[in-house]
Amino acid sequence: MQAGAVLLSKLVGDKPGAVPVATRANNVQFRKMVLPGDTVLIETQLVERLAGAFFLNAKVTVDGKVAVRFDFACTLTTPEPK
Repeated sequence: MQAGAVLLSKLVGDKPGAVPVATRANNVQFRKMVLPGDTVLIETQLVERLAGAFFLNAKVTVDGKVAVRFDFACTLTTPEPK
């Protein structure tokens, strides 16, 4: 989901201070255990944007094999000043 946050920050650069918040995770498939020292490749793709909602999918691979795959949704929010 962190890779999705980076992707969204690139897409909505016109909203400084906006923070992506994960609102849903679907179709989560764990395939391979990730161990300390493993190098992971994280791929995130924006599937659809509806108003303030972003629907993405993600795939994490280790040594070319899928470790986890899932779909998730995010919205953007602006934190209230303290």
